[in-house]
Amino acid sequence: MDEAELRSGPILGLAPAPEYTFLVYACPVGNYFKEGTSSLNLYVEEDLHRASRGGAGGVKSITNYAPVLRAIKSAKDRGFSDVLYLDSINKKYIEEVEERLIEVEELNNVDEVFCTGTAVGIASVGSITYKGKRIEYKEKLTSKKLCSRLIEIQRGIIEDKRDWIVEIY
Repeated sequence: MDEAELRSGPILGLAPAPEYTFLVYACPVGNYFKEGTSSLNLYVEEDLHRASRGGAGGVKSITNYAPVLRAIKSAKDRGFSDVLYLDSINKKYIEEVEERLIEVEELNNVDEVFCTGTAVGIASVGSITYKGKRIEYKEKLTSKKLCSRLIEIQRGIIEDKRDWIVEIY
């Protein structure tokens, strides 16, 4: 779809619409990965980038995912759970890491790896393959404890001290 197909305002032509229809769907979801609670096997994609400088990577929309669907399918066809992407400028930092930049080479020197995100919750990583080398990780209790605690907060079993839960009226 192009921009003209997405707008809802009364305009015909290649120009920004005066109005748009904004839809939000909210529903509980199961585990994002088919592995369920089993550890993930990730592949580091070196050629395609999920986000680029000046791109739309900071906006949750199909524009985040469409450019890398081929890389995800290729990885899954080879038995991987999902793909890690490197930054498009230096090609050495793992994308979507918030606290600090993490070089992909650091993955060789850690004991435990897990993913977290909106649809993921917390998922343990069993291996990451980079440049043809598979790095194995031991499943530790840290990610399992964090996952249990997050679910308890989501279900209201323990108090949400960080205001993560937003009641929708």
